[in-house]
Amino acid sequence: MVFLHGILGTKNNWRSIARAFTAARPEWAALLVDLPEHGDAPRTHGPHTVEACARAIGALETHVEAPIRGMLGHSFGGKVALTYSETHSLDELWLIDSNPAASSPNTPGLTDKVIRALRSVVFPVNSTEAFVAELKALGIATAVGHWLAMNLRSSENGQKHWGLNLDAIDALIADYRAQDLFPVLETSKASCIQVVIGDRSEVWQEADLKRLPQTAHLKCHRLDTGHWVHVEAPEDLSLLLASPPRM
Repeated sequence: MVFLHGILGTKNNWRSIARAFTAARPEWAALLVDLPEHGDAPRTHGPHTVEACARAIGALETHVEAPIRGMLGHSFGGKVALTYSETHSLDELWLIDSNPAASSPNTPGLTDKVIRALRSVVFPVNSTEAFVAELKALGIATAVGHWLAMNLRSSENGQKHWGLNLDAIDALIADYRAQDLFPVLETSKASCIQVVIGDRSEVWQEADLKRLPQTAHLKCHRLDTGHWVHVEAPEDLSLLLASPPRM
């Protein structure tokens, strides 16, 4: 099972959920991946697209001991996972608060606010605490600031530098918003698709929910949580993942 984080995230965001998953279902192994332009993944000249991210995941299969038979993606990572399933067979595909619909660039959300704030920070900063405090002054919650701090890199003098190319991140977000992948829910080569929705998240609208196909291989789960399902409701999510899907 490949675990894919969302935009500005890292593979470490899913470590505890992956451990719980393999403990409950020992027939599986977990592979935590940094998406292109994130974490420890190499920086590239592009293209910075959802499809390019899916191709990068496909290239990993020759380097791992077991075949990729499942994929879980949160938010941006969900669209990458869904795109991957267009051309690769999977036993299970989990979309965690990831809406396949296209979205308007004229409706900025938290990610846009975070990126604006990051562009306002003058790097290097003296410490993680100083970084989080500066973001807080720009309207970014402390918990989000500590999450973003996972992308800081230390120099020899102990100062902290930002580790991501924000122009590349902007390009990834733009392509993510442009993609309407609802048709893939019906043509996907995944044997079963599990759609997990945070009821307090703003990612899904009623019109989008009505677009979910009524097919035997797709099941929808709704949890009383916001967008950060793995952080806000880790036990509920782990409970869902613990049992093989029954379609």
